[in-house]
Order: sequence, then structure tokens, then C-alpha cells
Amino acid sequence: MADLVLGVALATGYALAGDPSHALPDTTAAFDRDRMRTALTALEQAGVHFLLFDDDLGPLREGDRWIPRPDPTVFCSFIAQLCTRLGLVITTQTAQLEPFHVAKHLQTVDNASHGRAGWSVRVGQSAMAVAHIGRGTKMSAEDELAEAGEFADVVTKLWDSWEAGAVIRDVERGLYLDLDRVHHINFRGRFLSVRGPSLHPRSPQGRPPIFTRVVDAGTAGFAKDWADVAIAADEATAPGTPRTLLEVPLTGQETAADLREQVSTACADGLVLVCPAGAALPLSAISELAAGLPLRRLPPRASLREALGLDVADNQYTRARRA
Repeated sequence: MADLVLGVALATGYALAGDPSHALPDTTAAFDRDRMRTALTALEQAGVHFLLFDDDLGPLREGDRWIPRPDPTVFCSFIAQLCTRLGLVITTQTAQLEPFHVAKHLQTVDNASHGRAGWSVRVGQSAMAVAHIGRGTKMSAEDELAEAGEFADVVTKLWDSWEAGAVIRDVERGLYLDLDRVHHINFRGRFLSVRGPSLHPRSPQGRPPIFTRVVDAGTAGFAKDWADVAIAADEATAPGTPRTLLEVPLTGQETAADLREQVSTACADGLVLVCPAGAALPLSAISELAAGLPLRRLPPRASLREALGLDVADNQYTRARRA
């Protein structure tokens, strides 16, 4: 067991600037730039490969206290400037949001971070999202999975809709684009209809890695079809997914030896340490655990795909044009 991938999952970006000796802040102190930079630098020095930001389209609740949750897309565009190696993985739901906007937002973060964006797909809609937004009748689990598949299909097509070299900037001929390399995706499915192309040229990774949490056979099937990385609990498996990471909630009782054994037993490619929702980032605990793990070492300016050991993303339109 070597070259493990290590991620850290946060319920809110507020945790980055929090003080472990105090309650998680719910004021502008949570966006202290210097404190965030210090935390991000410590994570990079510990060898952490990516941060995963959860999102539930609503605040966190801790007893009778509500903790604001900044939008992870905007938040990651901001903190991308405060770190140089950490991947930034953004969670979105597939029931409330639009794939056209999600695709563009992820491309924006991929550019802001110079190729360190990732997309965590939450299938369906959470109870919090229903309470705040809603979408009428609750869909069946089968329909939620089918809709999520269409959503992922649209997003990947939009990411590919601008091929490499589409922007030519030929001043002499007065041409900015090679129109043969920009494609309307013309997607029409059971749940979604999107013409495209994306409003954003191809981003550094082409396709930011797709993550999803595997909790049952349905999400395992979605992971096999669409995900680059499955995040699984002890007993969950995701056959056919390029990478599987073991989800481990941080309780303060873990040791590096325990984590190594769990990863080996699960035949996983690494870990995602899940931080307590209502607490500040436990930097000391994460650094201590990371020091005892055989983590992948990366060159400077590595993309998130490189950090995960994934191949360079193919472009379906380039492949079809060359066929």
C-alpha cells in the first residue's frame, strides 16, 4: 500500500478560519483571509490532496444554532488564490440546480485554480433543499438516479463542447474561434433539454474529476457510469470506478495505523477524512494522521486529475471528429 490519496471533507467553508478552541464562527470573522491562508498552507504541507466542500442549499444546524454555509463555487474561486496545490471539490445536487450553470461554474473554478477543480455529485434532493426550494412532487429513487445520469451527461458534454484549440485569436484573418471546434450538444432527454455549447472555453483539466458518494446499489451504478472517484463507507463498494476513497469520520480517536489497515481491508486508493460539521478544521489531528500515511507526492502545479492518478481527459467531440 503506497501512494494514497488524502482528502478532507468540510461541511462549510467557515471551518477553514475557525479556532478549534471556540465554537465555529458565524460572522465575518469566518472569512479572515490570513487565517484561511494559514490553514490551507498547513494542509498542503501535511500532504492533503484536496478539500471537499459539502452543500445542502441551506445552513448547518447545531442544536438551536444555525451556521451559515457559503456557496462552495464562489468560496472555492476565492480560496483558489490562497493555495497552490490543494484540489477544490464542490458539491452540487442534481434536483434543484441546472447543469448548464453547474458546468460553467466548475469551469470557472478550474480556471481560477489552474486545474484543481473537482465536482462532487449529490444525487437527488436533500430534505434541506426541499424545505428551501422544493420542486413539487418527490421523485422516486429510480427517477432521481436517471435524472442524475442525464445531468452528468449534459455537464460532461458541455465541458467537451469547446475542443482544445477552439480559441485561435488569428488577428490577420480576423478570426477569434475555430467554429468547427465549438459544438452545440443538442441534448434532449427525459428530464433535461440543453442546446449548448458552454459559455466557457475548455478549462485546464478539460473535465474536472467527478466524485460521488456510494451508499447503495443505485449510487454505485451511478459511480460506475459517471464518476472518476467513488467515496465509500466501510461496506459500500463501487466496482468499475477508476478510484475509490474510503470515507472516515474524524472523531479524534483515529491513528494512522488504524487508517492504513482500513484502507488495506477496503482495497481503496485513499481516504476522505470527514470533519465534524459544527467544528473548526482540526488541523493538528489531520497533520498528525497524514504524517503516518504513505501519501502520493506531487510535483508543483499538479492538476487534481494528476493528484488522483487519472489520465488526461479525452474529448468526445475531438474523438468523433478524428474517427
